Amino acid sequence: MIAIKSHPIVRLLQKPRCIVLGINTGTSMDGLDLALVEIKGGDRIESIRLLQTASYRFPKLVRLTLAHLADADSVSKEEVARAHFALGDWIGGRVLEFVRRRNGGRLPDLIASHGQTIGHFPDAGRSAGSRSRATWQIGSTAAIAHRTGVVTIGDFRSSDIAAGGMGAPLSGYYHHLLFGDKHAVLNLGGIANISATRRKRNRLEILAFDIGPANMMLDAIARTVLGRPYDANGRIASQGKPDQLLIRRILAAAYFHKRPPKTCGREQFGPHAVNRSFFGDDRGDRRGRAHAADLLATATEVTALAISRAVAKWVEPFTPARSLILVGGGSRNRFLVSRLSDCLAGWIVQLSDDIGIPAQYVEPAGFAVLAYETLHSRPGNLGGATGASPAVLGSISLP
Repeated sequence: MIAIKSHPIVRLLQKPRCIVLGINTGTSMDGLDLALVEIKGGDRIESIRLLQTASYRFPKLVRLTLAHLADADSVSKEEVARAHFALGDWIGGRVLEFVRRRNGGRLPDLIASHGQTIGHFPDAGRSAGSRSRATWQIGSTAAIAHRTGVVTIGDFRSSDIAAGGMGAPLSGYYHHLLFGDKHAVLNLGGIANISATRRKRNRLEILAFDIGPANMMLDAIARTVLGRPYDANGRIASQGKPDQLLIRRILAAAYFHKRPPKTCGREQFGPHAVNRSFFGDDRGDRRGRAHAADLLATATEVTALAISRAVAKWVEPFTPARSLILVGGGSRNRFLVSRLSDCLAGWIVQLSDDIGIPAQYVEPAGFAVLAYETLHSRPGNLGGATGASPAVLGSISLP
């Protein structure tokens, strides 16, 4: 029998300083972002410091497999089960490579892995005689823990859904811990989501919701008409002329007008939806190559307008803050950032890099923070953004 004091969770709880490796794979399905974070505190978090970062592209076969699982109308049980463990093992391998190359071979105390979402169903649907919401992330935390020998926490969304929420976005609480109350935070990942914080009667309130597509739409068009994974810096988009009629048609979709809490993903704005909107079919039409700049300019304008309208309708009435911090890979798209700045009159728009955290690594750092809260049995969804009651997020896998 293991003595209580030697249990790995007990040993972690006794540390005044915990080194946590956060891992995020987003809806764009292009790879892993890793952030090594030092967190100090006991009864509450006292400080968060980013130590090291790295990114790893998915091998082509891994990316194609994940995209198939997420986008296909139906998949086999065996396909999903095997991919779940294969992805976990691959992530574990990247962790070992990361600590060897970036951290002198020293393993972290704790790993936080969001996993790859292949299905997210935030609206109640009927199954087994009852109505429920559902979410599905793969990338076995047991495989990661076994491969690395490190306690691993994942499956964060499920606890929020079990507590009555929509499972996403979970960024509101960790954006609050990382950036405080004076800024709104816009994550430009595959999906654009935004968060803002306020205190009312000494109670923390967080507004956080998915606005709509960001990189997901732009990258899908780039792959179709350019044969490239993305339009670097929005260079080609900046040369195009937006199609105003198509913009109005896309922004008329019911999701954009739905009140928060709300969340979306590939189900609403994935490659199939993009192809239908821009090319008139589910496969995409490469004859549009000559008009690539116009198509990318149109998608950029859809993203910028959807964000600015959501900010005006829901964020500005919620908070007096007029400072917007950009995080996520889309913040590297200079043309998109420029259009956002133009559309957000009265707002100061800046990258998180300007205040100490590289934009690409805010989300994995955030999941490191959520895992630390989980380790200490503290809720990671405070503020009510998803509609859930407070819940300790995630499942723990021991090595």
